[in-house]
Amino acid sequence: MTAFWDVEIDNILVGAVSDAEYARFLRTSLRDWRVFMRQASSCYFTVVRVVDAYLRTMPIFLFWGMVFYLLHDPTAFLSGVDAIRLASPEALHSGVRYFLFEFSPMFVILLLVADFIFWRWFGCRNMFGCRNAFADATAMSIGTHFGASHGSVVVLRRHQISASRGA
Repeated sequence: MTAFWDVEIDNILVGAVSDAEYARFLRTSLRDWRVFMRQASSCYFTVVRVVDAYLRTMPIFLFWGMVFYLLHDPTAFLSGVDAIRLASPEALHSGVRYFLFEFSPMFVILLLVADFIFWRWFGCRNMFGCRNAFADATAMSIGTHFGASHGSVVVLRRHQISASRGA
């Protein structure tokens, strides 16, 4: 008995493919070097986006932290600025290293909170994360097989789709 996969394009059932056909679509996408390059660039740019967001979050946090500290205790803030101005380069270097190692986890937490806020309230669904280029290529191959040049392709085992529709 051959298992079949139902194919939906934009939530419309357009047909079915056998296990062998589906395996051929998967194998074709896995053997294409362009898909590997797309996947590698997706992972690379995910890291770049995370680092970029981290570098944007850190100065903003530092600025508002200094403003809060200035408003809270102006004399201590000015004495701290004066101590930084008069410090030796070695003391500044060790102070910056201490600051980065102590407060980096806090910046990562702030970055994750910002990601959640953008995802939850502003609808930026794909701010961080890799795309699965292999799944995209497989869906594009299946969609092309059924004559669709674009659209959301969903492939489900036949018993899954019939159970979800109550049949």
